[in-house]
Amino acid sequence: MDDRTDRIAITLKLFGGFRRHLPADSEGHACQIEVPRGATPGHVLAHFDIPTEGVVVLVNGLTSELDDPLEAGDVLAAFPSLAGG
Repeated sequence: MDDRTDRIAITLKLFGGFRRHLPADSEGHACQIEVPRGATPGHVLAHFDIPTEGVVVLVNGLTSELDDPLEAGDVLAAFPSLAGG
């Protein structure tokens, strides 16, 4: 059985200080990755050692929770929240 059927392809975009967590062969602030079917933004961020406290997460341009499941073709974007007043 081909275990690739248990994986889906997504685009990961990281901004601000998170960009340093991208693989070396990434173009700009994004890379294509494969994740296990059922993975969540929280799983992906943990895999790349990105802290989840105060993170802003978007999936396909919409605010997402860390435990929302990802689908094939999704674009996951993450950036640190900005402080200000």
